[in-house]
Amino acid sequence: MNYRHNTNTLRGNDRGVSPVLGGILVFGLVLALLVLAQVSLVPALNQQTEFEHNQRLVDDATEFQGSAYRVATSGGTESVEVGTGVRYQPMAFLVTPAAANGRVYTETGEIVVSGATGVDRETQDYWDGSDWTTSTRTIVFDPAYREYTTAPQTRYEGTMVVNDFGDTTLLVDEGRLVDGRRITLLTVDGEVYEESTRSVVLSLRAVSRSTQTVELYNETDPISITVPSSLSPEQWESDVLADQISGGSSDDRHVIGVTAGPTNGTVTIELEGNVTYEFAMASLGVGTGYDTAPDPAYMTVVEQGDATLRPGERTTVTFEVRDVFNNPVGGVPVSTTASGVGLELDEASTVTTGADGRATFVYRANRDGQTTVSAGFGSGPAETASKSVLVVDPDARGDPDDSVGGVINPDTQFGSFSLRDAERFGSGHTVELTFDNDGVDRTLTHARVNLYMQGRPGNNNPRPVTATLLEDSGSTTLADLDVGGQFVNLPSSVQPTFDADSTVTLRMEFFTDAGRTTSYSGANSDDFFVLALTFDDGSTTVYFVPSYT
Repeated sequence: MNYRHNTNTLRGNDRGVSPVLGGILVFGLVLALLVLAQVSLVPALNQQTEFEHNQRLVDDATEFQGSAYRVATSGGTESVEVGTGVRYQPMAFLVTPAAANGRVYTETGEIVVSGATGVDRETQDYWDGSDWTTSTRTIVFDPAYREYTTAPQTRYEGTMVVNDFGDTTLLVDEGRLVDGRRITLLTVDGEVYEESTRSVVLSLRAVSRSTQTVELYNETDPISITVPSSLSPEQWESDVLADQISGGSSDDRHVIGVTAGPTNGTVTIELEGNVTYEFAMASLGVGTGYDTAPDPAYMTVVEQGDATLRPGERTTVTFEVRDVFNNPVGGVPVSTTASGVGLELDEASTVTTGADGRATFVYRANRDGQTTVSAGFGSGPAETASKSVLVVDPDARGDPDDSVGGVINPDTQFGSFSLRDAERFGSGHTVELTFDNDGVDRTLTHARVNLYMQGRPGNNNPRPVTATLLEDSGSTTLADLDVGGQFVNLPSSVQPTFDADSTVTLRMEFFTDAGRTTSYSGANSDDFFVLALTFDDGSTTVYFVPSYT
């Protein structure tokens, strides 16, 4: 018998092996790739998401800083949306972590200004050189990341934004705490604690809006400002205040240096003494638990009408009530009194301050004499302010030798000898006076300096006690005068004659000693003096001369 081998049967049994093995291999490869993506690609992508989120969070903090500046100066409220939490992009077939919570919260701090004295006499009752202290808050933006574990906390500290990495802190935006002679202090009040996977809205409200500056100085010692800060003193000097350190090329650099503050997390900035600084201050409310209106702290005189009157004339004095940040406080009842023989109150004795913090009172002169008008919302020195007003009655003062004079500040009209301008120049102790002599020729025969008033303490220099009247070039002395003394008769050899319809220039030099050897150097724009001149026709005129600087 013949047998045949059936090869077709053997081949049919191997057909399913290769596809099955290929499918297993492909599935294993896909599974391996998914595992590899889960353990390496997903964390890398999540870290990139967290890094980008952190950059946006820093931008949000910087936007909060800008909003704080705007609210501090313009008032009102603003809201800033802060992306605290982070959400991860879902990926097919891979495990994406749940959204991470981020936090925004406040930390308590304190600002201290030491050694600062008010330039204005009334402001000195409050700014008297002792420590001025107020609380403030730091806003902390604290993300919680799974992969970007070295991410910083971003902090808004006063006027600046920083990134705190724990072992080091880097400046993001320095703000402008010191700018030449201008100092800007922004405080934050209120409590914030928000933890969310979504964005958080922070609302800022102006509690005390910065409407003005106050002039502060220290005659001899530095002024120091202590503020909360995560930056080191060296970083302040090199990064924050590099263009403000004194000794540089600019004449308007007054920061002596920065040192560690008295407590951890603070620095102290020292400003040069004998420099007048403009302090701008504001308080902002955020979150909850802050006072919506600060209490009044002190008051000062901001405007005055005529400082010298004749009987029957009226004048006004405007007082301003301010809070601890030197900004006006409205709705405060202020009462006034007039002590002395010269004035009496002409209208209401109590006025409630308006939104500008001001209360204006009207007084009427009744008789010859000096009067001090006072107003206040309390009894303490800082809660009251005063101003002097002189009432001049020529009839009551008798002869020219005993009188302040006749016509006071004559107008420009026919036959008048009117003061056109006064300008201080040179070392500051000389004032050049320009007069218009209208109508007639006249010869100057007598002169007197009735008084010299220092409107501010300036550098606290001694008050002028003597003066010299000179002709226009300053080379010829017309008279040596005592401030507050009697009329002095000019020697006939130097008595000047002024032509009709001419412009006349005279000079006054002031000294702080009887021998006229020490020039007066403490003048400022609030000073004024009273000068009386008598002419050959017997007429006397009196001039209230502002001390322009």
